[in-house]
Amino acid sequence: MDRHLTEEKGATCYLTEEGRSKLKKKKEELQKKRKKFRIEEGAVKVRSHSCNNEFISIKRHGQGISRKIRRIDSILKNAKVIKQEDIPTDKVGIGSKVTLCFPAGEKREYVVGIKDPDCDNEISLQAPLSVIIGKKPGEIVRYKANGEASEVEILNIL
Repeated sequence: MDRHLTEEKGATCYLTEEGRSKLKKKKEELQKKRKKFRIEEGAVKVRSHSCNNEFISIKRHGQGISRKIRRIDSILKNAKVIKQEDIPTDKVGIGSKVTLCFPAGEKREYVVGIKDPDCDNEISLQAPLSVIIGKKPGEIVRYKANGEASEVEILNIL
């Protein structure tokens, strides 16, 4: 989840309506969890100083939850919602789900430019592979990543 929620501060990100709903739900779950940790933190604090390690552990976990909530807030604040009907089906665009074939024959599915908490393979708009935007299935696209030239074939748009 954290990998998907890393976004430059203030940068526009794109979400589907479903993705935005999922992030809002995740935020609510995290807020409930954070509240529980604050209660536990208070209980441990009251018991005694002999529970110092337990207190520190609970406090750190709560801080991690707060960081995740702030990341979600930043994404939601800067999000532009892409409607399903606005996602092109004849060429690659923001929100397209594509299958790509790499030189070694490896095939992988990606979502282009959308923050999706359920998707492990996302092509950021800043990534070298974003050059596939505007291209059509069957096209072989050349790009440069980590100083090396490579190419990828767009097999289909799902």
